[in-house]
Amino acid sequence: MTWIKLHLMINHFPVILTVVGTAACILGAGRHIRQAWTYGALTLALAGVCAIPAWITGNQSHIVMEDEIGIPEGVVEPHELMGEATMWIMIPMAGLAAFTLWRASQEARRGPLPNWVRPTLLTFGIAGSVMIGYTALLGGRIGHNAATIEAIRSDSARTSPRAPPR
Repeated sequence: MTWIKLHLMINHFPVILTVVGTAACILGAGRHIRQAWTYGALTLALAGVCAIPAWITGNQSHIVMEDEIGIPEGVVEPHELMGEATMWIMIPMAGLAAFTLWRASQEARRGPLPNWVRPTLLTFGIAGSVMIGYTALLGGRIGHNAATIEAIRSDSARTSPRAPPR
């Protein structure tokens, strides 16, 4: 399996989890539904964790696309740079979401969540949703180009031991 195929298989998880988690947190905060808030925080923590392998495989795919497939320099860079910037939101978001879950489980002993936790997590969730959505948009522009798709197909044929001869 190539880095490109692996990236294309896993990159959707952080996108969907971030948007769904943010929506659940908004619902939970707006209507004071504790279960929605907990689900949202858990989903945002998972989204941040899933973003790491998506970024790693994307970075490796960039190298393959330029060095081995011959995609011109500059085609992938906007997506790659936005993906790296998005990681600066996703990782702290995951940490804050994990802290929120832990702190919520300690409410009986320590009292209610501090007032800053929910608005801060919502801010990170909204920022993460916007940034990862734009990163996905830029990635889609790469993947839906006919020349790039053909290059990926030919790369798969070169690297797959079971590929039929041409």
